[in-house]
Amino acid sequence: MEGTKINEILSIIRTLNNGSVLSNQKDIDTKKELYSDMAQLFINEIDMKYYFFASFSTEKDNFEISNMGEIEKITINNTETYKAIDTPTPNSSYLVLFWEVPSIDESIYRHIIKLEENEFFFKKYVFYYTSEELKAFKKWFSEKISFNKGDIKTILNEISNEDFEKPEICFILRLLIKIPFFDLPFPKAVLQDFDEIVQNKILVIRGNNGKKIKDLNEMLTQTLSMETQNLNEIIELIYKKTIGE
Repeated sequence: MEGTKINEILSIIRTLNNGSVLSNQKDIDTKKELYSDMAQLFINEIDMKYYFFASFSTEKDNFEISNMGEIEKITINNTETYKAIDTPTPNSSYLVLFWEVPSIDESIYRHIIKLEENEFFFKKYVFYYTSEELKAFKKWFSEKISFNKGDIKTILNEISNEDFEKPEICFILRLLIKIPFFDLPFPKAVLQDFDEIVQNKILVIRGNNGKKIKDLNEMLTQTLSMETQNLNEIIELIYKKTIGE
């Protein structure tokens, strides 16, 4: 079951990355065997970065009890794998946790922050989603986007016309934020602001402040349609629309 969840999300990532998990690198060259259904490893051999993907889970009524210890055993101490490749080091290692949650509310944010801020061995990213969001995204994607044209730029142009409160849009925006190697069509500095805006303005307050959601939708639409490549102009637009003049 855990392997199925990982493969389902990685399949979406491949679609956005033109057929491979890591951009412009074939999976056959980057994927390394971990001998476990709970985690997968891909190595960017251009800059020797290790990207681990794992299925994260917690006890139903206790977020503090999770399978994180087991994940670390598989990824950090996998002597069988590291006989064939160089052992990863903390400054070269990323861990992306796929966490399917029953619902998204304030109670899970504290746990996510604790995980991501604890950078023991890995730089951690928690991609959290509900089964409803995943189902809605797959339906939306199949209806709106051609499989052969499902790259990131196409996705961003399409969602600029959508309601940001929809579960499918929350799903894809969160995925783009939480995967550290996506080649997004934004300058790096703008993407950092975009990350903060989406998390704070959509994921936390969605449904509670329609005006800000509308403003963010307008901001994204204008940013995508801007002919200028001037970084300062793009940053100024984002701040005016989300933080205030």
